[in-house]
Amino acid sequence: MKRFADIVVSTGTRMTDMRFTYRIPDQLVDEIQVGSSVYVPFGRGNRKTPGLVLAIHEHQDDLPEVKDIDSVVTGAEVLSEESILLAQFMVDEYLADYTSALATVMAPGSLNAIKPLMRSYYQVTEAGLSAELRSTAIRQKT
Repeated sequence: MKRFADIVVSTGTRMTDMRFTYRIPDQLVDEIQVGSSVYVPFGRGNRKTPGLVLAIHEHQDDLPEVKDIDSVVTGAEVLSEESILLAQFMVDEYLADYTSALATVMAPGSLNAIKPLMRSYYQVTEAGLSAELRSTAIRQKT
């Protein structure tokens, strides 16, 4: 029997402020519970995105394509069902977005703790270095 989870992803935009359904893989069935922080493939590029499990249900027949949950965030706080119900009440009654409502019921910094650490590295090339020097020289002449 397949199990599914309704997840709110943490993307930082209101365009994705809704529940998304993901399949719980067999190897994660015992680890995932309501309130767990997980990583899911999100968007066209299937970028690994943090999310929070709001509900778990047994089957979903009307969805054409459902993605699998990647992994559970280790060491993250598990949110209680009462806190999730309170956050859902804020979303329904006060038109709050999920991220704000969940941030209200979670410990400070908990939402940031499930965001993946991303680092960007840049390399200066000869072409880029000379372009920067030219633009600096042009600004100095005027």
